[in-house]
Amino acid sequence: MRASFLVFCAAVVLAAAGTARAAEPPGAACTLVLGNSDQMSGRLAGLAEGRLAFYPAVAPTTRMAIDVEKVERLILREPPKDAKLSTGHTRRAQHLTLRDGSVLYGCFVRLTAKAVEFDLEGTGPLAFPRTVVDRLAVGAGAPAARSAPTQHVVTLKSGALLVGGLEQEEGGVLVLEGGAVEARFRYAAVAAITFPHPAPSASASPATEGVALDAEEPDEDAGLPATPPQPDAPPAALRSIVSTLRGTRLTGSQPAIEGTRMAITLAGGHRVRLPLDQVLDVAFTRTGNASLRRIVLVWGANADRSEELPRTLAVLKEQLGGGWSVVENLSSTFDGEFRSELARAGVLLIPEMEAWGSAHGVNDLGARLKPLAEGFLRRGGNIVLLGITSSQVSFLREAGLLQVAQSNSSSGSEVKFTPDGQRIARGVGDAFRTTNSTQFYRIEPGSGAVALAGTDASSPVIARRVGLGWVILIGMDYYEANEQTKKLLANAVTYR
Repeated sequence: MRASFLVFCAAVVLAAAGTARAAEPPGAACTLVLGNSDQMSGRLAGLAEGRLAFYPAVAPTTRMAIDVEKVERLILREPPKDAKLSTGHTRRAQHLTLRDGSVLYGCFVRLTAKAVEFDLEGTGPLAFPRTVVDRLAVGAGAPAARSAPTQHVVTLKSGALLVGGLEQEEGGVLVLEGGAVEARFRYAAVAAITFPHPAPSASASPATEGVALDAEEPDEDAGLPATPPQPDAPPAALRSIVSTLRGTRLTGSQPAIEGTRMAITLAGGHRVRLPLDQVLDVAFTRTGNASLRRIVLVWGANADRSEELPRTLAVLKEQLGGGWSVVENLSSTFDGEFRSELARAGVLLIPEMEAWGSAHGVNDLGARLKPLAEGFLRRGGNIVLLGITSSQVSFLREAGLLQVAQSNSSSGSEVKFTPDGQRIARGVGDAFRTTNSTQFYRIEPGSGAVALAGTDASSPVIARRVGLGWVILIGMDYYEANEQTKKLLANAVTYR
């Protein structure tokens, strides 16, 4: 149906073009990315009640009404190269991360008994329920602390780590109590605060009580459901993801253009209005679908089919168990069969591409994967890559997945997990031992990726949040595997 939508649009445009009167089309220049990755350029005249008012470039005086259900992404402008966060506010580096994947840049205002008040890009204080808040950080480099299910974890700029219940007094002093220890400090001393994950409940979870936008999103620690969604289950609600020049990413509903502003409803029911000239794009997605699908699509067209590929498949089936399906695709191109299987999958896994180096067109391969990967990640899918070598790191860049460089390789060395790597370390331990010729990578500053093990300058496990999904790079090819690295791969597949 989606594949024929562009043809339908073209027919409407051609039919109307001959009768439309000449006039300068209103609205901002934009590009629509449709569900099948086709694109249409034109001008955006409006967005309201789930429909776009659009003037296509091929017939600039013809007004079209397009249902956002048929649109993957509305691009208003491309991010500037080497873009940095606005310095218009002295504390702009502060950012609040919500459990639905939203990232808000602005200023912390105060902490109340039930909410975190935050000023989003100067729009005024908004009160977010504590149950929808994942993390509050100051500075782009503030490390994430290891969180406990029922406690706050505060990382101070001095490097101290505090764990316990957190409140704020009338005078602004933050008070953390943990056992017999009480710590008092000002917000200026804080590098990051990780909020406790709400305890799951059989009836009503505190994480979703009264918060409509989070109702379909699984808790990061709760794991995936015991069985996949039934075919006749009601579809997930349509959500929108608004991204801005300043780095803010808002997940919500009911996006609309109101004059010179883009409005969207966030978790807790907040209606936020941002300057339209600061908006990069709006993605439209049914969240929860990809993240709840217990299907791993293994694209092994360029893998060693006699060694690494079958061994990787064996590890997946052993570790994931019968509740998961592992589907193998060996197509040399991203054809219709691949796209169909990707649409049903929750994880795309790419084993070591031993049979395809940069000299054989791996860059072109990445460029062809990019539009498919973008939509898959926005919908909550994970992309896991294994054993990428120095000749293939350009594939990661061309596909829009990661910006890294190979730093070194190692065999049999012990690598510790970082504070950001605590979720992927579950069942593995504080460290793991690498296998034969494990690749280590250097993360490019400002790329948005984090080292889950090792350091930013030399890490064998790297992750980057994209949309509602994750890109995870593991520097092992799984020709050899130990119990730790097997569990590590399973954790990457189920990472949320």
